[in-house]
Amino acid sequence: MIMEFGGGMFVALFEPKGEPRRPKSEHPAVAIYTRDIDGVFARVKAEGHGYTERGRIVFAQDPAANVVEIVPMPTQ
Repeated sequence: MIMEFGGGMFVALFEPKGEPRRPKSEHPAVAIYTRDIDGVFARVKAEGHGYTERGRIVFAQDPAANVVEIVPMPTQ
């Protein structure tokens, strides 16, 4: 899964092929900070990734079921 964030920034999340799945943590593997939390959250939902919400913070699953924390940044 590749998520672009504008300005040339992107995050690439992947699952190695040909290797057994490793145990997953309930804690985030990576955190993404964004000024467009609604847009990123809409993309997570549209792509069918599992997620939970805690206030304005979203905890989504990447394709390998690792937890990705999506945090809103204040707008300036």
